[in-house]
Amino acid sequence: MKKPIVLFGDSLTAGRIGIAYSRYLPFPVTARGIEGDTWVGVASRSKRFLTTKRSVEEPTVVIQGGANDLLLTFRPQAKHLINAKTPPYAHDDEFAGIFSDMLFAIEQAHPTIPLIICSLPIIGEDLSSELNERRRQRNELLESLVSHSAGALWCDIASPLEALIMQEKEKHTQNVYFINDVSNFASDAAYIGDDEDKAAEISRQRNLIVTIDGIHPNSIGAKAIAKALTPLLSQ
Repeated sequence: MKKPIVLFGDSLTAGRIGIAYSRYLPFPVTARGIEGDTWVGVASRSKRFLTTKRSVEEPTVVIQGGANDLLLTFRPQAKHLINAKTPPYAHDDEFAGIFSDMLFAIEQAHPTIPLIICSLPIIGEDLSSELNERRRQRNELLESLVSHSAGALWCDIASPLEALIMQEKEKHTQNVYFINDVSNFASDAAYIGDDEDKAAEISRQRNLIVTIDGIHPNSIGAKAIAKALTPLLSQ
């Protein structure tokens, strides 16, 4: 019997905004996403779950997060969303220490738990932006840290999204849409619900390929994320 799978993450895992990637996974999963959560928040929740879980069978745990660490610190209009208990870490050196400590603590306490760490996704479909450059640097750092861990697996969910955007790059204008008012998240979610066609409609209106707003996936982006995760969940 397949191990239970628990997904911890931010709004991508919560799936309320845009289309949830979890719907395209070929296994039943429990998604525990919190919108706006930082990597520390996501990792802390996964650690707490593993400490208090009642199930006899050990789950496979996926940790997806980290984009908000950059968004909340480099986008002034989002800084009011920062939670003092789970602050974002903007600088790579500081983030690396926090990440390593959290990962080590989880692996030491639960050495037999299958653990998958996801990369940060794209942050806007303008792949040449400063935020995406910072995201690439952070992903390189995190991949290196995971490779030196006791047994965690790395899942790159950003590269498939980048590849899809590059394939369609001629459809992009110079002014690629990127959300600048977080209140729009609620209106997007209310309009789309879980309707793939409505998500695709918003993407077309905004000249986007894999997201509805530069962050949250449409069905194309959600399927790409699920495809990247599936082989690791199948192990």
